[in-house]
Amino acid sequence: MQMIMSRAGRAQSAFAAAILLGAFAGSMKGAMAIPSLSDHMMPVSIVKLTATGRTVWADQAQLAKINAEYGDAYRVHEATYSYSTPDRLEYKTQVGPTTVTLVTTNTYRLIQVRSGLLRKDYKLDISGDVTKRQTLFALGVLPKNYIDTVHAEFIGRESIMGVNCEVFQLRFVDQKPDNPQHWRIWVDSERHYVVQKKLWSDTNERRETIVYLKPQRLGNGFWMPTRAECYNPEGKLAGVVEYVDISAS
Repeated sequence: MQMIMSRAGRAQSAFAAAILLGAFAGSMKGAMAIPSLSDHMMPVSIVKLTATGRTVWADQAQLAKINAEYGDAYRVHEATYSYSTPDRLEYKTQVGPTTVTLVTTNTYRLIQVRSGLLRKDYKLDISGDVTKRQTLFALGVLPKNYIDTVHAEFIGRESIMGVNCEVFQLRFVDQKPDNPQHWRIWVDSERHYVVQKKLWSDTNERRETIVYLKPQRLGNGFWMPTRAECYNPEGKLAGVVEYVDISAS
Protein backbone atom coordinates (compact mmCIF):
# COMPACT_ATOMS: atom_id res chain seq x y z
CA MET A 1 0.00 0.00 0.00
CA GLN A 2 2.80 2.37 0.85
CA MET A 3 4.50 1.56 -2.49
CA ILE A 4 1.25 2.33 -4.36
CA MET A 5 0.93 5.66 -2.54
CA SER A 6 4.56 6.46 -3.26
CA ARG A 7 4.08 5.78 -6.95
CA ALA A 8 0.92 7.88 -6.95
CA GLY A 9 2.79 10.70 -5.23
CA ARG A 10 5.61 10.57 -7.76
CA ALA A 11 3.07 10.57 -10.59
CA GLN A 12 1.30 13.60 -9.15
CA SER A 13 4.61 15.41 -8.66
CA ALA A 14 5.65 14.65 -12.23
CA PHE A 15 2.27 15.85 -13.53
CA ALA A 16 2.53 19.09 -11.53
CA ALA A 17 6.09 19.63 -12.76
CA ALA A 18 4.95 19.13 -16.35
CA ILE A 19 2.21 21.75 -15.92
CA LEU A 20 4.65 24.22 -14.39
CA LEU A 21 7.20 23.59 -17.12
CA GLY A 22 4.57 24.08 -19.80
CA ALA A 23 3.39 27.30 -18.22
CA PHE A 24 6.97 28.57 -17.95
CA ALA A 25 7.70 27.68 -21.57
CA GLY A 26 4.55 29.43 -22.68
CA SER A 27 5.40 32.58 -20.75
CA MET A 28 8.93 32.58 -22.12
CA LYS A 29 7.61 32.16 -25.65
CA GLY A 30 5.36 35.18 -25.15
CA ALA A 31 8.19 37.19 -23.65
CA MET A 32 10.51 36.41 -26.56
CA ALA A 33 7.94 37.16 -29.30
CA ILE A 34 9.17 40.00 -31.50
CA PRO A 35 6.53 42.72 -32.00
CA SER A 36 5.29 43.25 -35.56
CA LEU A 37 4.18 46.52 -37.14
CA SER A 38 1.01 44.74 -38.30
CA ASP A 39 0.05 44.41 -34.61
CA HIS A 40 -0.69 48.14 -34.78
CA MET A 41 -2.57 48.16 -38.09
CA MET A 42 -5.72 50.25 -38.34
CA PRO A 43 -8.66 47.86 -37.68
CA VAL A 44 -10.05 46.33 -40.87
CA SER A 45 -13.50 47.02 -39.43
CA ILE A 46 -12.89 50.74 -40.16
CA VAL A 47 -14.00 51.15 -43.78
CA LYS A 48 -14.43 54.93 -43.87
CA LEU A 49 -12.73 57.84 -42.13
CA THR A 50 -13.16 61.58 -42.55
CA ALA A 51 -11.36 64.46 -40.86
CA THR A 52 -10.60 68.15 -41.32
CA GLY A 53 -7.02 69.31 -40.91
CA ARG A 54 -6.39 72.91 -39.87
CA THR A 55 -3.04 74.65 -39.83
CA VAL A 56 -3.00 76.51 -36.53
CA TRP A 57 0.60 77.69 -36.62
CA ALA A 58 3.45 77.77 -39.14
CA ASP A 59 6.91 79.33 -39.25
CA GLN A 60 7.98 79.31 -42.88
CA ALA A 61 11.62 80.11 -42.02
CA GLN A 62 11.84 77.06 -39.76
CA LEU A 63 9.93 74.84 -42.23
CA ALA A 64 12.39 75.80 -44.99
CA LYS A 65 15.17 74.17 -42.96
CA ILE A 66 13.49 70.80 -43.66
CA ASN A 67 13.47 71.50 -47.40
CA ALA A 68 12.59 74.39 -49.69
CA GLU A 69 9.06 73.18 -50.53
CA TYR A 70 8.10 71.72 -47.14
CA GLY A 71 6.28 74.83 -46.00
CA ASP A 72 3.85 74.83 -48.95
CA ALA A 73 1.49 72.37 -47.26
CA TYR A 74 1.31 74.66 -44.22
CA ARG A 75 0.12 77.57 -46.39
CA VAL A 76 -3.17 75.70 -46.74
CA HIS A 77 -5.34 76.82 -43.86
CA GLU A 78 -7.84 73.96 -43.99
CA ALA A 79 -8.24 70.67 -45.87
CA THR A 80 -10.61 67.74 -45.62
CA TYR A 81 -9.53 64.10 -45.72
CA SER A 82 -11.79 61.25 -46.75
CA TYR A 83 -10.56 57.65 -46.67
CA SER A 84 -12.37 54.52 -47.80
CA THR A 85 -11.07 50.98 -47.94
CA PRO A 86 -9.09 49.42 -49.36
CA ASP A 87 -6.90 52.30 -50.55
CA ARG A 88 -8.75 55.47 -51.60
CA LEU A 89 -7.68 58.73 -49.92
CA GLU A 90 -9.14 62.07 -50.97
CA TYR A 91 -7.67 65.41 -49.93
CA LYS A 92 -9.64 68.57 -50.75
CA THR A 93 -8.88 72.23 -50.11
CA GLN A 94 -10.17 75.62 -51.18
CA VAL A 95 -7.79 78.40 -52.26
CA GLY A 96 -9.84 81.50 -52.98
CA PRO A 97 -12.27 80.58 -55.77
CA THR A 98 -10.28 77.47 -56.65
CA THR A 99 -10.98 73.99 -55.33
CA VAL A 100 -8.15 71.47 -55.49
CA THR A 101 -8.85 67.77 -54.93
CA LEU A 102 -6.16 65.11 -54.72
CA VAL A 103 -7.32 61.50 -54.99
CA THR A 104 -4.81 58.71 -54.46
CA THR A 105 -5.04 54.93 -54.48
CA ASN A 106 -2.40 52.20 -54.64
CA THR A 107 -2.30 52.54 -58.44
CA TYR A 108 -2.96 56.14 -59.43
CA ARG A 109 -2.88 59.77 -58.32
CA LEU A 110 -5.51 62.20 -59.63
CA ILE A 111 -5.41 65.98 -59.20
CA GLN A 112 -8.58 67.91 -60.00
CA VAL A 113 -8.65 71.70 -60.24
CA ARG A 114 -11.97 73.54 -60.38
CA SER A 115 -12.27 77.34 -60.62
CA GLY A 116 -15.25 78.94 -62.33
CA LEU A 117 -15.32 77.48 -65.84
CA LEU A 118 -11.87 75.95 -65.41
CA ARG A 119 -11.83 72.15 -65.26
CA LYS A 120 -8.45 70.46 -65.18
CA ASP A 121 -7.61 66.84 -64.36
CA TYR A 122 -4.10 65.40 -64.04
CA LYS A 123 -3.75 61.66 -63.62
CA LEU A 124 -0.54 59.77 -62.88
CA ASP A 125 0.04 56.02 -62.83
CA ILE A 126 1.92 55.17 -59.62
CA SER A 127 1.33 51.41 -59.64
CA GLY A 128 5.04 50.71 -60.08
CA ASP A 129 6.30 52.98 -57.30
CA VAL A 130 5.13 52.41 -53.72
CA THR A 131 7.02 55.52 -52.55
CA LYS A 132 4.39 57.68 -54.26
CA ARG A 133 1.49 56.31 -52.24
CA GLN A 134 -0.15 58.82 -49.95
CA THR A 135 -1.90 57.22 -46.99
CA LEU A 136 -3.30 57.90 -43.53
CA PHE A 137 0.23 57.40 -42.18
CA ALA A 138 0.46 61.19 -42.60
CA LEU A 139 -2.24 61.53 -39.93
CA GLY A 140 -0.50 59.25 -37.45
CA VAL A 141 -2.25 55.93 -38.04
CA LEU A 142 -1.15 52.75 -39.83
CA PRO A 143 -3.51 51.54 -42.58
CA LYS A 144 -2.81 48.24 -44.33
CA ASN A 145 -1.96 49.90 -47.65
CA TYR A 146 0.91 51.72 -45.91
CA ILE A 147 2.20 48.74 -43.94
CA ASP A 148 2.34 46.77 -47.21
CA THR A 149 4.86 49.27 -48.62
CA VAL A 150 7.51 49.01 -45.91
CA HIS A 151 9.91 46.61 -44.30
CA ALA A 152 9.67 47.19 -40.55
CA GLU A 153 12.49 46.31 -38.17
CA PHE A 154 11.66 46.23 -34.46
CA ILE A 155 14.20 48.37 -32.57
CA GLY A 156 12.99 48.13 -28.99
CA ARG A 157 10.65 49.63 -26.43
CA GLU A 158 10.78 53.17 -25.08
CA SER A 159 8.57 55.49 -23.08
CA ILE A 160 8.19 58.99 -24.53
CA MET A 161 5.95 61.73 -23.15
CA GLY A 162 4.67 59.19 -20.65
CA VAL A 163 3.50 56.78 -23.37
CA ASN A 164 4.87 53.23 -23.58
CA CYS A 165 5.91 52.66 -27.19
CA GLU A 166 7.28 50.03 -29.52
CA VAL A 167 9.92 51.47 -31.84
CA PHE A 168 10.33 50.44 -35.48
CA GLN A 169 12.64 51.43 -38.31
CA LEU A 170 10.90 51.57 -41.69
CA ARG A 171 12.32 51.28 -45.19
CA PHE A 172 10.39 50.86 -48.43
CA VAL A 173 10.15 47.27 -49.61
CA ASP A 174 11.69 48.12 -53.00
CA GLN A 175 14.35 50.48 -51.62
CA LYS A 176 17.90 49.94 -52.81
CA PRO A 177 20.24 48.60 -50.10
CA ASP A 178 22.62 51.54 -50.43
CA ASN A 179 19.84 54.11 -49.91
CA PRO A 180 19.92 55.13 -46.20
CA GLN A 181 16.53 56.89 -46.23
CA HIS A 182 14.26 55.63 -43.44
CA TRP A 183 11.62 56.50 -40.89
CA ARG A 184 11.90 55.68 -37.22
CA ILE A 185 8.50 55.56 -35.52
CA TRP A 186 7.27 55.22 -31.96
CA VAL A 187 3.87 53.48 -31.72
CA ASP A 188 1.66 53.45 -28.62
CA SER A 189 1.81 49.85 -27.40
CA GLU A 190 -1.84 49.81 -26.35
CA ARG A 191 -3.66 52.39 -28.47
CA HIS A 192 -1.70 51.64 -31.67
CA TYR A 193 -1.34 55.18 -33.04
CA VAL A 194 1.98 56.78 -34.04
CA VAL A 195 3.27 58.91 -31.17
CA GLN A 196 6.37 60.21 -32.96
CA LYS A 197 8.14 59.71 -36.26
CA LYS A 198 11.51 60.91 -37.52
CA LEU A 199 12.76 60.92 -41.10
CA TRP A 200 16.32 60.48 -42.36
CA SER A 201 16.84 61.50 -46.00
CA ASP A 202 18.52 59.57 -48.83
CA THR A 203 21.73 61.38 -47.82
CA ASN A 204 21.24 60.08 -44.24
CA GLU A 205 20.50 63.57 -42.88
CA ARG A 206 17.86 64.13 -40.21
CA ARG A 207 14.81 65.84 -41.65
CA GLU A 208 11.50 66.39 -39.90
CA THR A 209 10.21 65.03 -36.63
CA ILE A 210 6.43 64.78 -36.24
CA VAL A 211 4.95 64.44 -32.77
CA TYR A 212 1.34 63.30 -32.55
CA LEU A 213 -0.72 64.36 -29.55
CA LYS A 214 -4.23 64.35 -28.06
CA PRO A 215 -5.38 60.92 -29.25
CA GLN A 216 -9.13 60.43 -29.62
CA ARG A 217 -10.97 57.11 -29.38
CA LEU A 218 -13.23 56.60 -32.40
CA GLY A 219 -14.67 53.16 -31.68
CA ASN A 220 -13.69 49.57 -32.48
CA GLY A 221 -10.61 50.13 -30.32
CA PHE A 222 -9.30 52.66 -32.87
CA TRP A 223 -7.41 55.74 -31.68
CA MET A 224 -6.30 58.67 -33.82
CA PRO A 225 -4.20 61.68 -32.76
CA THR A 226 -5.81 65.09 -33.19
CA ARG A 227 -2.70 67.30 -33.14
CA ALA A 228 0.54 67.01 -35.15
CA GLU A 229 3.58 69.14 -34.30
CA CYS A 230 6.38 69.36 -36.86
CA TYR A 231 9.97 70.01 -35.76
CA ASN A 232 12.85 70.78 -38.11
CA PRO A 233 16.35 69.20 -37.96
CA GLU A 234 17.39 71.76 -35.35
CA GLY A 235 14.56 70.65 -33.07
CA LYS A 236 12.65 73.92 -33.57
CA LEU A 237 8.86 73.81 -33.74
CA ALA A 238 7.99 74.68 -37.34
CA GLY A 239 4.29 73.93 -37.82
CA VAL A 240 1.18 72.65 -36.07
CA VAL A 241 -1.89 70.98 -37.57
CA GLU A 242 -5.00 69.99 -35.64
CA TYR A 243 -7.63 67.51 -36.81
CA VAL A 244 -11.30 68.11 -36.08
CA ASP A 245 -14.68 66.71 -37.12
CA ILE A 246 -13.22 63.21 -37.15
CA SER A 247 -15.58 60.36 -37.99
CA ALA A 248 -14.82 56.66 -38.46
CA SER A 249 -17.16 53.81 -39.32
